[in-house]
Amino acid sequence: MVSRKKWAIGGVAVLTPLIVWTGAMVALPMLGKAAFDSGSSSSVTRYQWAVDITPGFLEGWQAPYNLGTAQLAHDRQDAGVANLELALRRVRRAERTQGQIANTEGPECKVRANLSLGYEAQGKAAGKSGAKRLQKAIDTIQPCTSSKKNKDEQERQKKEKKEAETPNPNP
Repeated sequence: MVSRKKWAIGGVAVLTPLIVWTGAMVALPMLGKAAFDSGSSSSVTRYQWAVDITPGFLEGWQAPYNLGTAQLAHDRQDAGVANLELALRRVRRAERTQGQIANTEGPECKVRANLSLGYEAQGKAAGKSGAKRLQKAIDTIQPCTSSKKNKDEQERQKKEKKEAETPNPNP
């Protein structure tokens, strides 16, 4: 018969890693946000750790969203876009009315807004060949354009796309 002491030791051995893992899943995003808010590039590392330890079924969009947003903020467009694309695949689809997202303040539009900015940054960096990325930025944010703010953003992106496609008379 197994004694109570052995059960207690076994329980501690099982619960301790579980508690540490759960604590890390909570603490790392908070530490990442604090670093992001202060402008520190360490936010990327902290969010990467959060992505690494958070299973996809637990609000699986948030970790890649946070990481991608931090990467964009620190001029890592390609990595940021890749993580935001993952977040968009994982985020719960918002309710739509006539193709437009009803709640433009919800998670899907948060992801779409930052992903759109990532595509825009890639398009600008590509210069004249970036028109397709700029169009992708417009297409990505389009379902979230029911608010005036998003419509203004879409118009700004269209203007930048047109400027990128227009040859510069002064090379």
